Amino acid sequence: MMIDNNTTELKQEIEKGSHKRYGVLINNAILSGVAMSVITVLVWFLLSGTVKSVGAALLIAALTLIILDTLIFMGIQKVIPKWKIFAAIVLAILNIVILFSVTIYVLAPTQLFYPHFDEESYTELKTRPGTEELAVKTEHGVISGWMLHNGEASAPLVLYFCGNGENSSARMLRILDNGSLKSFAGCNIAIFDYPGYGKTSGSPSERSLKEFGLAAYDALAQREDVDPDRIIIFGYSIGTGVADYVASLREPAGLILMAPYSDGYDLYNGFANIFHGPMRILVGFRMESNHFAEKVTISPLILASKSDEMVNYDSSVRLSQKFPTGCTLRTLENIGHNDFWGSEMVLTYIEEYLTEVNAR
Repeated sequence: MMIDNNTTELKQEIEKGSHKRYGVLINNAILSGVAMSVITVLVWFLLSGTVKSVGAALLIAALTLIILDTLIFMGIQKVIPKWKIFAAIVLAILNIVILFSVTIYVLAPTQLFYPHFDEESYTELKTRPGTEELAVKTEHGVISGWMLHNGEASAPLVLYFCGNGENSSARMLRILDNGSLKSFAGCNIAIFDYPGYGKTSGSPSERSLKEFGLAAYDALAQREDVDPDRIIIFGYSIGTGVADYVASLREPAGLILMAPYSDGYDLYNGFANIFHGPMRILVGFRMESNHFAEKVTISPLILASKSDEMVNYDSSVRLSQKFPTGCTLRTLENIGHNDFWGSEMVLTYIEEYLTEVNAR
């Protein structure tokens, strides 16, 4: 009997030792995985100047998880040792879910913007008659851009908010050279670069774009050669959210929205149709144009295409239904997202709207 008891105790000790080894192996695997994630973050993100904030956010999330995992694991080991393996598995799954969610939340908005400076177009514009380089100091830095004096003093002014792949120099030069200037006859035109674009300070985000939009509008409205009652806001693609936001807080004479979206949720779902229900909390660029529209006091012109592969036509329609005074919705066919500026029909609609607004 004594021998049997000793054998049983020996087996139990061996089993305990095996469980401990398994627990140690799993714990080490989890910590190694998180450590590799941290290294990946450092190598991939922190070496890139445009996404250092993303890398920093993921690094903080990873380090926080390491600390929490260690504390939870130590607590379970002391209180209920036999749950150690189960806890390790649960923590591993939670780590993956949390890191994945943080990655989407902080990384996705950066993929909406392509900050750049077109030095060639900038240099060329400096030689063109009627162009004026703009540099406005704000509490958040300097916003830069161009103004084209295409009309008389205090003529109607079109303030254009670019698409995410545009910059003020390139767009202004295209307006001058590709024949679209005729649609803005008698109107001056101003285009500023978003934060991080051109020579504008900062980096693009929903908050910085909102601040930028109001600063640009207010700076122009205070100029002696600008009639604040004759400013028409014009937004394209990502810029329609900025244009709509500014129009909701100021009183422009007109509003043109080309390829507009209802909100950031629609933009995200255009890339991956998964941001519904609880997944909506992962949308870091919400820019809810549909809510801004409810405070706009004028009737805008909306240009939307059923063939737009970037902004779903239904999203533009949903936005068009939110303006209290109604809007003019021009539905286009066979025009892709990047083809609006090259369409004679689009330019004709813009010209007609500006003529109507300026005649009031």
